[in-house]
Amino acid sequence: MNSTLTKATGRLAASRAFVVQLDEDMTSRLSEPVRGRIEHIATGEQSLFDSLGSLESFMRKNFGNDN
Repeated sequence: MNSTLTKATGRLAASRAFVVQLDEDMTSRLSEPVRGRIEHIATGEQSLFDSLGSLESFMRKNFGNDN
């Protein structure tokens, strides 16, 4: 892990961890290049996305508290 990142951000909360899986064919669609699936690690909630806006929306909705 990059120690500079760890020092700059402090601890990395599991409540803010996501897995993003990109569509393997996204390079062939120039009009909408970002498409795939996202999963919130803490809750297991998943969603498909077809734009940066929908990806960001899911992440904002699922940003948990660090407690």
